[in-house]
Amino acid sequence: MNKLISVLRQNHYYGFTVIIAIGFWYVALFPGRIGYDYSLAIRMIQNGNSTDWWTSTYFWLLKISSFWGNSIFLSSLIGLLILSYSLTWLILSFPQNLIVKKKALLLLFCTPLFGVFGVTISHDVFQTSGIILLIGLEVRIIQKLSLSKNVFLVNLVLSYMCLLTVKTGPFIIIFSFISLLVRKKFFVANVAFFLTFLCFFLSSFGIDSKFMNDAKYLLFIADIKCVAQHSEARISTEEWRYLSDIAPIENWKSAKTCSTIDSATQIVSLHGLKLILNQEFFKNYFSIVSKNPAIFLMSHIQRSRGALPPPFFQGPENQVNLDIRKPIGEGTNIALQSGPELLHPSIDEPSIAIKIPLLKPLEMLAQTPTFLINQASWFWGWGGFWLWPILYFWLKFLRNTGILSRIFSLYPIILNHTFLFVLNPGALGRYYMSTILIGVTVCIIIFLQFLKNVQPFTKIK
Repeated sequence: MNKLISVLRQNHYYGFTVIIAIGFWYVALFPGRIGYDYSLAIRMIQNGNSTDWWTSTYFWLLKISSFWGNSIFLSSLIGLLILSYSLTWLILSFPQNLIVKKKALLLLFCTPLFGVFGVTISHDVFQTSGIILLIGLEVRIIQKLSLSKNVFLVNLVLSYMCLLTVKTGPFIIIFSFISLLVRKKFFVANVAFFLTFLCFFLSSFGIDSKFMNDAKYLLFIADIKCVAQHSEARISTEEWRYLSDIAPIENWKSAKTCSTIDSATQIVSLHGLKLILNQEFFKNYFSIVSKNPAIFLMSHIQRSRGALPPPFFQGPENQVNLDIRKPIGEGTNIALQSGPELLHPSIDEPSIAIKIPLLKPLEMLAQTPTFLINQASWFWGWGGFWLWPILYFWLKFLRNTGILSRIFSLYPIILNHTFLFVLNPGALGRYYMSTILIGVTVCIIIFLQFLKNVQPFTKIK
C-alpha cells in the first residue's frame, strides 16, 4: 500500500481518477445497498435484539457502524474501502509492469462487480476482502518480495479480522496460522492469532445465540430429504421409523428441488424441537447417505454448482429468466429477478433509505451496468469458471517458485470452495465473490499485458 501511496503522490492525475472511480459507486448508490438478510439484521438492532447468526464479530461491526441501526452510509463506506484496499494489495503483489497494474486497478474499480458489491451491506464483503488479502500475502511470499514485519502483521491481522465475520472464517485462519508456523514466521503468526482470538472472544459478549438455532440441522436434513423423496431410496424400516419421529413420512417423500436447502426448512421449522444432533442422528444420517451415494453427491453438486468449474459441472441459475418465449418479467418483480442474485440493486429496508433527488441520475448510471451484469449472472457469478483463469495466471506469471507452491498459495479460495461444496445452502455468487474478483482481475491484467506486447503502451500521466 505504501507503494501505491507513493505512486499516487507522484501521479496526482491517476490518484484523482482512482478516487473518482471509487467515489462514484459510493455517491451513486448512497447510502449503500442492502438485501433481505441484512435488513433483518438492521431491524433486530433497532429492536434491541442480537444474534451471532452472521457471527458476533460482524453483528457488532454492523451495529456500531450503522449507529445502532439508524443508517448504513458508514457501513457501506467501510466495506467499500476495505475491498478497494484488498484488491490494491493483491494487484501490487503481481510481477507485472507497474503501468499494467495501475491500469488494471483502475479498470477493476470501474466495474459494478467491485462497486455495487463493495457498497452492499453483507459479511460476504469482508470475507471476500479477507481472502484477497491473504492471497496477496501468499503471492508476496512465493515471489520472495521484501516485506517489513509490521506491514506483514498489519495485513495479516486485517485479513483475519475480516474472516471472523463468517462462520467458515476461523478454519481458514487456523490453516493460515499453521502454514506460517511451518514457514517459521512465528512472531507475526502468533501475534495475529492472539489478536484475532481476543477479538473473537470479546465480540461474543452480549450476543444472543438462539436466533436461527435450528438452522444447524438444515444441511443434514436437506441431505436426508433429497434421498428420502426418491421412490427407490434405500432406507430401512428402522430408519423410516426414526425419520417419522422427526416429521411425518409424507413430508419426507414430497418431491422438492435439491438445489437449495429450502426443502429442509419446513421440516426443521415444524419439528426442530424434536431434533438433536446426537449419536443416533448421525448413525441414521450416515447410514442413509452411504446407501444412496449418487443422490447425496448430486444434491451437493446442485447446491454448490456455482462454485464448481466447467466442463465437469453446470453453472449457476441465471438471475434473469432468458426464456424468450415468456413475457419479460412474468412472475417477477420489476428488477426481473427470477434466480439467485449476484449484485443487489436496492435498499430493502425503508427505514434506512436516504433519497437524494440530486443523485438519481448517478444512480441510474450505476444501475445500467449493474443490470447488464445481473442479466448474465450465470457467467459473471460462476465462481468455478473463474478458477481457470486464476490457475492459468498463477502457473504462467508467478515463476519464482515451484508449481505446488504456487497452487498452495491459493489455499484460501480452495478452502472456501471446498466449504461451499460441503456446506453450501445454495448457489449464490456472493459466497465466492473473492474468486470472481480475482478471476476478473487477472483477465484484465492478461489482456493489458497482451496489448503491451503487441503495441506501444501509453504511459499514464
